[in-house]
Amino acid sequence: MKSGIAIGVDLGGTNLKMGLVSENGDILFELNKGTNAQAGPEFIFSQMEKGIADLLEKVGEDAVNGIGVGVPGTVYTEKGIVSYPPNLPGWKEEPVRDRFRSKFNVPVFVENDANVAALAEKAHGAGKGANHLICITL
Repeated sequence: MKSGIAIGVDLGGTNLKMGLVSENGDILFELNKGTNAQAGPEFIFSQMEKGIADLLEKVGEDAVNGIGVGVPGTVYTEKGIVSYPPNLPGWKEEPVRDRFRSKFNVPVFVENDANVAALAEKAHGAGKGANHLICITL
């Protein structure tokens, strides 16, 4: 039975952060590691897949509603493809959504990390309750 828990993945050029998040935004468990961006996409995918598997093991796949992945660069959200992120050398057109869907039996959503940051601020941060919000990332 689904419990309102999601897995969040924040992939950056320096850090990879993953966590189990409750329906109301509480972080239930968190994993943080260096990205090692120079190692290329296969290494980073293996790190993300291991982290997601570890998180799923904590609550069981049936408890997780989905996986959300925030990544730098251009994201084709309809297809879940990340295109040439500027701080991840060696990445081209990477099918993040399909890769995770083939390994894990939960829905996967991929979005640009700045857009995800803005949504999080609106829902749970400085923009909570605001009618309008601007989020600037550097």
